[in-house]
Amino acid sequence: MEEVSTEKKGGLSVVLCTVYQHMDVDRNKGALKRVPNIAIVSIMKMMERNGYSGDFYDLDLLLPKDEEIKSYFSEKQPKVVGISGVVSNCYQQLKHITELIRSVCPDTWIVLGGNMAVSSNLILRKTEVDVCVLGDGERPFVDFLDYVVENGRVFDFSKLGGIKGLCFLNSSRELIFTGYNQPLPNEDYPTADYDLYLKGVLGNEKLFEAYFRDGKDSDWFAHCKKTFEEGRKPKLAYLFASKGCVARCTFCQRFSLGYHPFDVEMLDNHIRDLKERFDVQFIEITGENFGLPKSHAYRVADIMQKYDMLWYIAAARCKNFSKEDLEYFKNRGLVAVKYGIETGSSKIYEVMEKMFVKKDIMTALEYCHDLGLWSPLGFCLGMPGETDETIKETGRFLGDVAKIRGTPPSSLDYQTFYALPLPGAALYDYAQLKGVVGTSVEDEEKYLIYVSDKGTEKMNFVNLTGQPIKKAIFWDFLMRYEATRTYYSGNAEKSVTKVSGSVDSKRKLKFSNLQKIFFVMKKPMTTMNYILSSSKLISKLPRSLIYIPMRNLLYLEYLVHKGAEHSRSFFESKGRYRINDHLRGKCKDKITTSESLRAINKKIRENLTPPESITYRNQRTLYLGRW
Repeated sequence: MEEVSTEKKGGLSVVLCTVYQHMDVDRNKGALKRVPNIAIVSIMKMMERNGYSGDFYDLDLLLPKDEEIKSYFSEKQPKVVGISGVVSNCYQQLKHITELIRSVCPDTWIVLGGNMAVSSNLILRKTEVDVCVLGDGERPFVDFLDYVVENGRVFDFSKLGGIKGLCFLNSSRELIFTGYNQPLPNEDYPTADYDLYLKGVLGNEKLFEAYFRDGKDSDWFAHCKKTFEEGRKPKLAYLFASKGCVARCTFCQRFSLGYHPFDVEMLDNHIRDLKERFDVQFIEITGENFGLPKSHAYRVADIMQKYDMLWYIAAARCKNFSKEDLEYFKNRGLVAVKYGIETGSSKIYEVMEKMFVKKDIMTALEYCHDLGLWSPLGFCLGMPGETDETIKETGRFLGDVAKIRGTPPSSLDYQTFYALPLPGAALYDYAQLKGVVGTSVEDEEKYLIYVSDKGTEKMNFVNLTGQPIKKAIFWDFLMRYEATRTYYSGNAEKSVTKVSGSVDSKRKLKFSNLQKIFFVMKKPMTTMNYILSSSKLISKLPRSLIYIPMRNLLYLEYLVHKGAEHSRSFFESKGRYRINDHLRGKCKDKITTSESLRAINKKIRENLTPPESITYRNQRTLYLGRW
């Protein structure tokens, strides 16, 4: 493609925007901060380096009404709108937003990037999106802007085919994927740009405050005495220190190539800026996997000490750090580390392709305990291959952790969530291979509409285990019962020094009596299971005496809530809704072997005859992800 003149580039109007998620959540309440959209910053910086400029419209923070969205774009009349679709469970919002944009900007190119673009075949056929950008989007988006400057609104399929990183429909309505482009060099990745974020909310400083919260209100820092010392600046902010991951977890999407630690000098300047401009002295290192290479992690820790930051690592692999590493970090302000644990079952570790064993995670947790570092736990339940026995194994693992920490499992800070298949993950591939999620455009759209704005709660669980749903919805409590049983077995109640990992001392989540009463009335069996699964007395009783009746009662509660959900959906859709309309069938097959879900999928496909269409081959390439 010929070089485009600076004058022509300057005349191109571009708007970058987000897609709103969790529309029922107040952006200015709660201890959770707004995660800075680094992708938007990286695209904007790449544009600027290549002579382009643009506006940012943060729909996710602004939550504007339809007429406000139409008014904004009607006034701007951009030639190109670039939408950042970070996750696939906001498809319905994307569809609605692009329809609003198209209604007032009929000649605008609408381009989608981010993980949601993996469903390009669906998105290009069912929304107003013209082109999708796959993988690392900085280079292909700028190349596409060059194309627009030279070609306007015309689809020249030959020229578009020469831009790596794009998906579009050709003249025969076949899906074309041009192959992945190259990622940026590490030194070119930016960190958060709060001046840009303020522009994104149109100067609304109250909304802008959502990027920062008070550190003392965060459970991550509640156990640390320095949190409450006089003179410490109050605010907590996110920090991206790297991009990418080295693992291939089968429930995860992956479309960016490699692992990229960010430039240390840039991070130094950014942290200084956070402290001086925004009163930040609490940091969450976010991202997918902090700590590689180790020399980079050490330099980041030195910067934290330089600015007297208290900080925690929100995502790390358990094999990243030795005890000496963690001690070095602690001496430089580290207060907590969260590892990607997900399960305590050896079989499910293999299914997930975690690339570590139970001993590795237990060793890492023991290091944190010995050093007084808080280490909250997270468990992903309901992967294919999950059974009552694998859940019990996870429960025993949790009980063993509680023994190490000298506190009952109910006092540990841990979360459970249920596996949710999203396009591009091996889990989604398995759902399609088993006929639970359809492969047609219509079936995939039904499914993505269903998961839009939904999380990983058990009420949204897509059961791919081959186990009865009655068993599956009890698994979070079965794990809890087994953990308590394990903790109180043997010499468990020994006196142990108070450790990080339990929610304690300075702050606990507080609920009003009215909120508690409402929750009990709404979910009485859930409440009862919480109480009984924490009881030392109950842990001494025979399993069948407790588990069978409590599972049945919980299932009854589940059916009541599902019935209410179906009724509501039926009336909202004017009678067109059918129960489980988003799913084509149930998964009856059980995985009995201990092997990666990706390997299992490959074996299933070997016995299938795939369609020969260009569209199928290209969409299949996208669903395989980038590793």
